[in-house]
Amino acid sequence: MIFEIDNYMYDIKRNKGETDKYINLKGLFICYQNPTNIEQLEYYSKFGSIYANIMCLNCEYSKEVITEINNLGVNVPFFEKINI
Repeated sequence: MIFEIDNYMYDIKRNKGETDKYINLKGLFICYQNPTNIEQLEYYSKFGSIYANIMCLNCEYSKEVITEINNLGVNVPFFEKINI
């Protein structure tokens, strides 16, 4: 799925079984981090999936993971802080 943020275009792959809401949350979370290389894209993709898992599937993660999601979330306009 193609996302465009601040004149940058990102092609975020949709995995089998991902709903529209899931891919949009994941993709926008990744794109608002503004990754500029493959390593950053992979790092932010991991956290984009985790964020979508929390928001769509009610998954739970460790305090460290939630802290990192909340730190990255400041870049995302629609982000709501996740309580630990």
